[in-house]
Amino acid sequence: MQKDRKYSFGSFELLPERGVLLCDDVPIPLGSRAIKILTLLVERAGEVVTGQELIDYAWPDTPVVESNVRVHLANIRKHLVAATGETNAILTIPGQGYQFNLAVEAHRTTARQRIRSSLPNLWTALIGRENAIERLLHDISAHRFVTLVGSGGIGKTSVALAAGHKAASCYEDGAVFVDFTTMTTRHMLMNRLASALRLPLTSSDQETSVLECLHDRETLLIFDNCEHVLEESAYLAEQVLRSSPGSHLLVTSREPLQAESEFVVRLPSLDYPPADGKLLTASEALTYPAVRLFVERAQASQAWFELQDEDAPGLALLCRRLDGIPLAIELAAARIELFNISTLTQQLDRSLHLLTKGRRTAPERQRTLRATLDWSYGLLSQGEHLLLARLSVFQNAFDREAALAVTSDEVMTEARILDGVTSLAAKSLIVTSREGPLPLYRLLEATREYALEKLGAGPATHSLRKRHATYLRDLTRRLEPQNGFVTSAGLDRYRRLADELRAAMMWAFSVDGDAELGADLAAVSAYIWFQISLPGEYQDIADRALASMKGKAGSREAELEILLAKGPALFEALGAVPELYSTSVRALELATQLEDNAGVVCALLCLWRYHYGLSNYEESLHVTEQLRLQAETGHDPGAMYLIHAMLSLLYLGRLSEASERAAEVARRISGDTVPLRNAYSYDARVIVLASTARLLWLQGFSEAASERADEAVELALEARHSTTICFALGMAGCPIKLWTGQFASAERHIALLQEYAKAANSTYWQNYVAVFSRGLPLSELRQSTLARQNVYGEAGWDPRHWESISVLGQGFAPPHLLERAKRDRCWWCAPEILRLEAMRFIVKAEPCALSRAEQLLEQALSIAEEQGALQWRLRINMSIAHLWSNDARLPSALQQLDATVNEFTEGFDFPDLLEATALLEKFACSR
Repeated sequence: MQKDRKYSFGSFELLPERGVLLCDDVPIPLGSRAIKILTLLVERAGEVVTGQELIDYAWPDTPVVESNVRVHLANIRKHLVAATGETNAILTIPGQGYQFNLAVEAHRTTARQRIRSSLPNLWTALIGRENAIERLLHDISAHRFVTLVGSGGIGKTSVALAAGHKAASCYEDGAVFVDFTTMTTRHMLMNRLASALRLPLTSSDQETSVLECLHDRETLLIFDNCEHVLEESAYLAEQVLRSSPGSHLLVTSREPLQAESEFVVRLPSLDYPPADGKLLTASEALTYPAVRLFVERAQASQAWFELQDEDAPGLALLCRRLDGIPLAIELAAARIELFNISTLTQQLDRSLHLLTKGRRTAPERQRTLRATLDWSYGLLSQGEHLLLARLSVFQNAFDREAALAVTSDEVMTEARILDGVTSLAAKSLIVTSREGPLPLYRLLEATREYALEKLGAGPATHSLRKRHATYLRDLTRRLEPQNGFVTSAGLDRYRRLADELRAAMMWAFSVDGDAELGADLAAVSAYIWFQISLPGEYQDIADRALASMKGKAGSREAELEILLAKGPALFEALGAVPELYSTSVRALELATQLEDNAGVVCALLCLWRYHYGLSNYEESLHVTEQLRLQAETGHDPGAMYLIHAMLSLLYLGRLSEASERAAEVARRISGDTVPLRNAYSYDARVIVLASTARLLWLQGFSEAASERADEAVELALEARHSTTICFALGMAGCPIKLWTGQFASAERHIALLQEYAKAANSTYWQNYVAVFSRGLPLSELRQSTLARQNVYGEAGWDPRHWESISVLGQGFAPPHLLERAKRDRCWWCAPEILRLEAMRFIVKAEPCALSRAEQLLEQALSIAEEQGALQWRLRINMSIAHLWSNDARLPSALQQLDATVNEFTEGFDFPDLLEATALLEKFACSR
């Protein structure tokens, strides 16, 4: 006979073998390490136990430090003080250890579970279920009757068995497993339970025999797979619990039994990588249980399999498509012998029939995913069959309003729908969550694909899809941002809506669809595609919609709405392409004809983007004057005129004026009442911070510039808006970190820019990745080059990419930009382009080259002084000192450099000022 320990102190009981601390028979939530620490202290009550002894007892195989002990002790003390008021229950003896200070009574209890338990073995280790098992153990201890609910294939039986194996030692008569899969009547259930209890099946009153057997027992009973015999299982559960006060019951089912004293626990899917656009490495993907399960099962099937970095994003998508359902993941992993991960995902998109290879030893209902779904479907009523099929038109989460609007007709009434949704959710065919006060519902992907097959095609299905598209059009119109402005709060809903909109427009523009309804959807949903940073996708939508409305009367309003969204989409995806100009001009023409002043503002912003993208900053400033006129008539509520004027002035080198505009915008957006992001623009705060960072750096405030750049990037990341993040990184994060010599930060920012540019599928921002990646090594080495650089990627670059690369190293500026710098004094980067070209000549050290260098530096210095660009002036004066290092004019150059250095009030630890100071010291020592 095994003897189990039990210790009593005050209102507490400690049961070490069960890993439980009870206070007035209520379990206290302590982890296994804390229980072990408390056990050793209680066993040696009144003695001093060293920290190392506690570590050796609680972490026998893991090296940890004593701070781990102190964390658990703090949690234990909190519960002891709450129940007893005794603050000295566990004393800390400085330099020695810890002492348990309460009176303890020790007991022993007899256990017979090794003889009585009858639990099947788990043939493979569970992955990602540690927390679920620990929670279930706590719930079994706290409640006598627990039902573990979840969809088919979610792993209810495996989790229940794992918990049963761990909990069996806590019950004197162990744990008993009863599988009700093939049972259909109350009599059959009772016979199956009797068999599991090893009772003879000859009794004329089997129920009485079973209940009498259980009366004096302390047993954990596990009833598995009860969803098809709910009423019978509920009756049996209630009878058992009344007859056996020492027993606890754990039930698995796809829906609750709705029996007396039932405590329901829902088993979630395995965690899988979120759809946030982040490209994971293999090691990052393997931190998610769903990915680990796939890899382990794939390796069990094919020993050669190993997850590579390039396959990690595809496997993340696969696990999302399978909703983290363990059975579906295991079945997919078994197909790795036939398909690579990319092909496997594509095959899954086409059909559920792929998931047909399961374990031969698995129950029949779990050998394939289809068999699991057939089992669930067979338990539904005819009305539930119809409703499930209709709900399959939803690609993502939906609420009751959506379900009623889309699925109702003369057959499917409102009452039947609401009852049916509740019933399907109870049966785990619908997943329920919350966003605000109302519940949201979603079909797991495998369930939705299965239900779509049941839905089929034909006139009834097309009518259903039309209701779906109409509902989305009306909903999207209601959600449209007030005055064209949004906050980040709606992003998650927008992402869900995008899935629905894709499906609705795919149907609408199909042969059997409704093109006019599709064009309406494209128009009213335009703002959504920018908000979720998918400009390239909206281009295709816009082109298809515009083509469908050609030559149709009364479509000017919809055409304008689509054009106003297509313009920003073009810019974010491709930059200032010619199509952006024609789109802007057509939108401005339509807005003027329709006397749509808000439309005029948006069309002008598109036109501003075009000129800005081509580095035509004077033209862009002229456009802002037209925006100013609109602002004066009250049609610019978000300070769009000021923001865009600030950017135009910055790039025109009119730094003082740009600073004034930036300060004015900052004042305008400081209150919560002012909108922060236009439907087709970036967060205004990010624009101001990133612009201010550039201004500050050019004006000689490197430290403040670096801080503003960090703030801009951080704020953009908080907004979770990919193109806003790209703007913050491209405008400030990457260039300022390069200019200030913070190369590790620059490298991280370039990697972030690459990640979010890919997420937005933006060629425009991906070209900036190439710009900064090319400039990083040269900036870091600060090397001199004689030849003009062969810059890769130039075919797809627009003028702004070229001007950005031109200030990162010698010889990066192409001839046409060098010519512009010589003739255009109103250009922010002209001084630096001229200086870098001068440095190329200085390195040659030829008389004619040095003469050309001197001319370039004089011109550069003159422009920098006009602009008020102190940082450019510092660099130019250093270059002049280098040029005149063997010249009688050197003292004059050093005096000018020293005077420039003295104008700085910060940034003395950054490379430019360090180099200038070193240069002054070098020549001072040599004189």
